[in-house]
Amino acid sequence: MAPLIVGCSPIGNPDDASVRLREAIESADLIAAEDSRKFSRLATDLGIRYRGEVISFFDGNESSRTNQLLKEIESGRAVLLISDAGAPTVSDPGFRLISESVKRQLPIEVLPGPSAVITALIYSGMPTDSFAFDGFIPRTDLSRRAYFSRLLEERRSCIAFESPKRLAESLEVASEILPADREVAICRELTKEYQEIFRGNIEVALKWARDREASEGIKGEVTVVFSPATEISQVSDSEILALVDQFLEDGLSVRDAVMESSKRLSIPKRYVYDLVIKREE
Repeated sequence: MAPLIVGCSPIGNPDDASVRLREAIESADLIAAEDSRKFSRLATDLGIRYRGEVISFFDGNESSRTNQLLKEIESGRAVLLISDAGAPTVSDPGFRLISESVKRQLPIEVLPGPSAVITALIYSGMPTDSFAFDGFIPRTDLSRRAYFSRLLEERRSCIAFESPKRLAESLEVASEILPADREVAICRELTKEYQEIFRGNIEVALKWARDREASEGIKGEVTVVFSPATEISQVSDSEILALVDQFLEDGLSVRDAVMESSKRLSIPKRYVYDLVIKREE
């Protein structure tokens, strides 16, 4: 019985396609592609021909297509699963098909290859001994705030995808919740002609995103890496408020006093601000 072949496709530069992926494309009987047009373009870029039937396999039809593909595998046909970029199942379709194949004890062969997650992590320069991939940053304000609140005590490097249209908005929320010195790496259009890597703390990253959005706009695929949380200073609420009062006496506004206190103590601005509000109630 031929295995289900899971192929990792280039995330930008076609030359990153492995020899094994090229051979799988040429020999597969059936190719389940996230986008049949993009797959056809990839084959053209690679200068290879495929003989197998190509069917679309994306989030919208994954459930209905899975049973069809399982029957094809059981009948002995060589099926290649491939996404638009990177590894299938990693924020891409394929989980159901692979999970069901495992349950039915069907053979599976994974062809390792490019990954925006690992590539961004390496470019970030952040710790790689322990990390987490969180898929796409949540879209709704409540869920987004919950996500960044979780990162407050996350001791691993965290990698996430984000739409270029929502990047500045997400960084703004992050800047309200995470300490100002939390490091961020923004990796745009990885391995492509206009690849760009930005590194800096959250405040600088937010300014970069706002400036870029206001001028030429942010385009392309974006992967963001957040540095691990550091140990929070063991300082009491009264000590925090005393520092805020000191800045207020120096003539700073409440907002600036909170921000400076947050920086000085490496404590989230939101925590300091909530203490000030609670005191005034």
